[in-house]
Amino acid sequence: MANLRGRKVRGGESTAFALGFSDKMKSVAGAMAVLALATTGTVVVQSQTTPAAYAQDAGPAEEAANSNEPIVADAIANGYIKSATGMTNAKSTLSGRAFIDDGYGFSPTDGGQQAVPEGTKVYMQWIDKDGAVSPVYVAQTTDKLGGSNISQAGPGAYAFDLREPWVDHHGKEHTYTASTNQYYRLWIDPFVDERNGFTVYPFRQVGGFFPGAYRNSMGANQQGAWNTIGTNMQRTAVLMQADRDVPYMHKPKGEWIEDRTPTVPNQSVSPKMKGHVGGKVWHETTDARLNGPNDNGDVPANGMFVVMSVLTEEGAGAYAAAVDTLPEAQQLAAAKKLLEEHPEYIAATVRSKIDADGRYSVKFPEGTLTKQTKQYLYAHVETADGRIPSGYSAWRIPLFNSPKNNGTRNPAPIAAANPVQNPMWYNVNFALVPRHDVKLDITNFNMTDKPADAGDTAELNVTGPFPVTPNKIVWKKNNGEIVKTCDVASAADANACTFTVPDDAKTGDIYTAQFVTGDNTVLAADSFTVVVPVVLPFGSVEEKYDEFDALSVLPKQPDNVVKGAEPTYKVEGLPEGLEFDEKTGKITGTPTKPGTSEVVVTRDVKVTTKEEVPVLDEEGNPVYVNPDAPEDERVVKTKTIDVEDVQHDRIPTLLTVTDTPLKAGVVGEDYKHKVVPTGFEDHPHELKIKDGSLAVEGLPEGLKFDPNTGEITGTPAAEVEASEKEPNVTVTYTLIDYNGTEYKITDRAPLPISADVKTTVDDSGVKPVDPTNDEQDTGIVVT
Repeated sequence: MANLRGRKVRGGESTAFALGFSDKMKSVAGAMAVLALATTGTVVVQSQTTPAAYAQDAGPAEEAANSNEPIVADAIANGYIKSATGMTNAKSTLSGRAFIDDGYGFSPTDGGQQAVPEGTKVYMQWIDKDGAVSPVYVAQTTDKLGGSNISQAGPGAYAFDLREPWVDHHGKEHTYTASTNQYYRLWIDPFVDERNGFTVYPFRQVGGFFPGAYRNSMGANQQGAWNTIGTNMQRTAVLMQADRDVPYMHKPKGEWIEDRTPTVPNQSVSPKMKGHVGGKVWHETTDARLNGPNDNGDVPANGMFVVMSVLTEEGAGAYAAAVDTLPEAQQLAAAKKLLEEHPEYIAATVRSKIDADGRYSVKFPEGTLTKQTKQYLYAHVETADGRIPSGYSAWRIPLFNSPKNNGTRNPAPIAAANPVQNPMWYNVNFALVPRHDVKLDITNFNMTDKPADAGDTAELNVTGPFPVTPNKIVWKKNNGEIVKTCDVASAADANACTFTVPDDAKTGDIYTAQFVTGDNTVLAADSFTVVVPVVLPFGSVEEKYDEFDALSVLPKQPDNVVKGAEPTYKVEGLPEGLEFDEKTGKITGTPTKPGTSEVVVTRDVKVTTKEEVPVLDEEGNPVYVNPDAPEDERVVKTKTIDVEDVQHDRIPTLLTVTDTPLKAGVVGEDYKHKVVPTGFEDHPHELKIKDGSLAVEGLPEGLKFDPNTGEITGTPAAEVEASEKEPNVTVTYTLIDYNGTEYKITDRAPLPISADVKTTVDDSGVKPVDPTNDEQDTGIVVT
């Protein structure tokens, strides 16, 4: 048996020692954004039953965990959800609606937004409480559930069926249950809306704000979205915004007026603001929840331009008659027709540069901005080369109107006028939502078949374009402790932010890389887990294995065990000849073959955890703290309850059985044998025999071991009986891994010496032969 020496187990109260795997591979959950943890092996699994239709050995979620292809999880297409009632009650689902922004409200049941086309693909990804990032899921929108435009099942409805869990390396099943600290994100790829030819881009997410950002499933200010913990997330939404490049809303570019006058300061009171429109423009970085955004430490849009047009008084009158009198759904087409037929109705288009503080002032030609025409403006923001970002303003759709249009949904503070300097406007603000495409992938480790070991370095592949707001890469441990942060100004900066797993890492630790922009808004994420296997005492072939307490490698039993619950234990993967005694918790037996085995020790025990859940009325609807507020401003009342879960502890270990086979000898015959211990060749830490450590004792008379050559040589002098059951030679050596950790090993091996059996020939020179009746081979072959 081995006398083990080496590193102590990390994080356990065990006398065994730690050794780790070093597998590397492309990540499972590469972040596919349009814009982008448990210690000592401890994992928590929700106590729930998987539907029979999904109870299979390797379902789509498990298979896709090793793929970058999205998992089709369409709860409407597969029949799991058939109505608004299903969206309310169906377990492990996330549902909502997708819209094209038309300047209306942001709630999924406001009733004013236009649905995206039938069959639009919606993508979803989520982060579990422990920081594990899921695969990407996809569903398609439909208008066929029959709901009205104020129903959560109305046109543009989508629903994700997330009942089937994905399984990580440690055997933990990750199931989305809309619980606290389960974060989700939603997105739709940009597309051309064939109904009008506009290209549409991600604009806003409900719940949350920043498009494609991760949002906690539980929390206040969800903008109308809400969750039932353990059941589902519902009334989410994805809002797209049409390309703002609409030439008919301005004069031809050759007729634009370049306003090079300095930005007017103190615009609310300055007499210079007469005939001007001014405000501030910024890149929105705050993950706001209510109404429109505000300038709260955001990044000024320095160097960009505001382009603004005003109608003539004749044009304002014609516009009021031809457009303002129509229902909202018909106004866009009417405005386009009127202005293409009468471009002369546009009095002026002025382009004004935004200063370093994000402020601007547009100076219109004398007499064009009047008390009447100031109500008929149109504006957008553009870069120096004419690219137009998405954003919040009074002109989210191409219509001439007052800067007060949309009210509190505009960037705060909302527009106002000083009657002393009238006609004028100040606080005509723009909050930009930059278009970007962040993807983040941990390339060499993942959550499933390629865990990392202590000392391994995780590498990133991060691509853009990135937001113009401040960006950084943040590495988190177990979804809590920040272990590394790198400021990012380029893809090179992001990809240089590698992370080396520390020496004190434990099996089950999860490290998550996040691409964070602005006010800690997470746009992309990926994760990997750690396996630092416990090295169990070495065994030797046909030597009784010293009884080892397998349960000693497990972490301390949790304090929140359900009263009366008894843990269950398993030990799987033991070498041939060894077994686990469930009564004593010990590994016993006699190994029969050399080799290294991964032995997994598990414990399952019921525990009680606390969850924050929404308060529901008798009909199952959420109770609000402020029920009289507009829907997208209501805050759901919550309470804390006890929830019964199953805590699953899984500790991988390594058990190596060694052997040193020796060839038999014969009395009086020269003997030569190279001593080659075996059983550790495939060890993941590349074990080798330490130079000078190999020793052999108990050799038969006439033989000796040369440590310089590693050979046993000599001439046996006497017969010796030995077998696997009764070995006579002791071989000792020290194994050393690539980290320099040493293990002292002892093998007992048989080296039998048989008697000298020589043929005797008498004086006649004829070899004597014992009489026999058996047929003999003459050695002559006749053909």
